[in-house]
Amino acid sequence: MGKQRLSFDMDVEDHRYVKMCCAKLGISLKDFIISATIQKVEEYEDRWMFEHSFEDNEGDNHTLIDHDGQFHAL
Repeated sequence: MGKQRLSFDMDVEDHRYVKMCCAKLGISLKDFIISATIQKVEEYEDRWMFEHSFEDNEGDNHTLIDHDGQFHAL
């Protein structure tokens, strides 16, 4: 699997704060940013899928499966 570079500017104080928190947690800034980004994208995706599932399936029972494979009845 290939890799892609992501670059963005961040306020110096925000960067210092996040870097300090990562040090306290014992994880790299890179690993934290990747993990947090994936988690947030999955949350947005789940919300979008939930909101749009009612458009085509009114009255149906709905089940949401999270990233860890857990089932949630809706």
